[in-house]
Amino acid sequence: HDIKKVKDRVFETITAIQQRSGMSLGQIAEKLNKSEEELRTYLKYYDFLGVIEYNLTGLLNSLNSQ
Repeated sequence: HDIKKVKDRVFETITAIQQRSGMSLGQIAEKLNKSEEELRTYLKYYDFLGVIEYNLTGLLNSLNSQ
């Protein structure tokens, strides 16, 4: 799966939960048996993975150029 599409679905789902329930991110995290800080950290992983993918692609391209 495209990591961006997964990220979009996760954030859309969080937004839908917040709109329907009025729950904060902290309350959602609690329902997932996580702290708000843990959930925020997990959500940042999507951006981190995007950077890693970009860097790996650059490395692969540079190897192909040799």
